[in-house]
Amino acid sequence: RARRGRARTARRAAAALGRAVAIGRGLALSGTLTRRLGRLRRAALRITREGPEAPSLRDMGRDEVGDLARALARMQEELRRQESARRSFVATASLELRTPLTMLQGTMELLEEDLGDGRLDLDDAQRQVATARRELRCLSVLAEELPHRSRLHAQVPTASDPSAHGWPGPPCAAG
Repeated sequence: RARRGRARTARRAAAALGRAVAIGRGLALSGTLTRRLGRLRRAALRITREGPEAPSLRDMGRDEVGDLARALARMQEELRRQESARRSFVATASLELRTPLTMLQGTMELLEEDLGDGRLDLDDAQRQVATARRELRCLSVLAEELPHRSRLHAQVPTASDPSAHGWPGPPCAAG
């Protein structure tokens, strides 16, 4: 009987020790996971504040938290790519709009100069008006195509020419 009592006591002690070890390991694991998730949360908030160029978080874990960190890094890289494409699109659109505007400005200055001097050549004035109309049509085409072209800009090109950014080139040539 005494033997059974000692065995029962030993089993209870072993069970208590096992529970204590399990609780200790569980607390250590949950603390580690909580810290890693906290770093991910701070990284996501930093990206929100600073944009996609914020420093990336590296978590080399081979578990769900590591997978989440890698997904966040992929999302951040995609945001960088899209931001680069957006900037490229805006720069290209600005250039495409400036060309016909510059032509119109020059044409208007020449007409104004001719009118001011009183030496208006009717044929020359008609050519200048035709050029101005052509450039206005060009601006109109650009304005109509802008929404479509803006959807194309998300595909980041590798070439440096405007057509690689979803722009087929100037919609109308000057001249």
